[in-house]
Amino acid sequence: MAGRGARFGLGILAAAGLLATSASFLNAAEPVAPAGAWAERVQIVYDAASRSVERRTVRAWDFHPEKNLDFVWEPATGQSPDATIAADGTIGGRGRLVWRVRGSASYDPATVYSTYEGELRDGRPDGQGRLELRSGEVFQGRWAAGALDGQGLSIDADGNRYEGAFADGVANGKGRLLSRTGEIFEGTFVGGLKNGEGTTRLPGGTVYRSRWAMGREIGGNRPDVLADARVGGLLKAQAGGGDAGKVEIGVVVDERMTQRSDMQYQNLVRDEDIAIYPVSDQYNGTWNGTDTVQAGGNFYEGMDWEDAPAFAGVWPELAEVVAGVDFLAAHNAAFDRRVLEGCCTSYALPVPNKPFLCTVQLARDVWNLRPTKLPDVARYLCLQLNHHDALSDATACANIVLAAEAEGYDMRRRIPVYAQ
Repeated sequence: MAGRGARFGLGILAAAGLLATSASFLNAAEPVAPAGAWAERVQIVYDAASRSVERRTVRAWDFHPEKNLDFVWEPATGQSPDATIAADGTIGGRGRLVWRVRGSASYDPATVYSTYEGELRDGRPDGQGRLELRSGEVFQGRWAAGALDGQGLSIDADGNRYEGAFADGVANGKGRLLSRTGEIFEGTFVGGLKNGEGTTRLPGGTVYRSRWAMGREIGGNRPDVLADARVGGLLKAQAGGGDAGKVEIGVVVDERMTQRSDMQYQNLVRDEDIAIYPVSDQYNGTWNGTDTVQAGGNFYEGMDWEDAPAFAGVWPELAEVVAGVDFLAAHNAAFDRRVLEGCCTSYALPVPNKPFLCTVQLARDVWNLRPTKLPDVARYLCLQLNHHDALSDATACANIVLAAEAEGYDMRRRIPVYAQ
């Protein structure tokens, strides 16, 4: 797909209130002037210096007010509210800005429209940051007034990746386009289009030089695709032409799926292959032999299931306990809720009609913590934890709830009602 009149850019204007990134690598819209309106809400913020919480009005620029989205602003750990919230409520500094469906449960990742992590100024991304959209698109690099401007990268919903220079949200200058089919173009871009000289590496490994004029190839000696396939040890689906002869195979991680998963993966087109690997540095380090795996207590170990009882055998006793509580607390409650519902459904047991409280969101609301993995929150609250031991994890979650109550936090704000 590299090069047949393709435009690579972010026809800028804000993804759901964040910025402007309608980034389609094909037929992207022309940049237009920023539009939108201020969005405002009242939320709880945590002051690390005084170890207290307070309610503050916060404001962010919403590029798409017609979508009627709501937002949550989470300042980076260690930043005081006064450093990230101006007198009129406008947010700035380092933090995390999430836009989601208004009125939706905060634990549900399916309702998140966009997430930006990085630097902001005047309610807009400004400085280094990364934006992930509900569509699976990703934009990372240097931002200016809500648009990528400088060095950065963008990944479209189909998995094609651009790395290089941006101007006003559009690929402009030196850059590389890595197609999901394995084709790599490296050269110059103007207004989101290939322009000038460049080098293309075809999936089979064939490399050639070409010249481009605003997205159209006007020079060079593009090799026969079948010849390139033979170089790479590949054969076309059908050498006789027709629709089958036009088949191209692409390999890509679906960003919409991996963003909602506990174990996240990423893909990268390289000169020699297309790599699929975890996002986690710890997993990558262990796989590559550059990290340390210690015996006991590491996240690679699981329980011995040989003598574990079936869910149906223990549920009657647990059901009595669940029936007597007002809510259930869990760290990343959406996951635990799905597991409980799945287990009950599998054994044809009634699903408990109880609301869940997510201690991840609770820790962010009360103490403004980030990251908020269970060990991080336990360490902050000086709780003992043997992570991934069921009893220890459950005890830690209970203590997080008690600590939040001691701070005067109203649990009713964070407990969604699942019952319909």
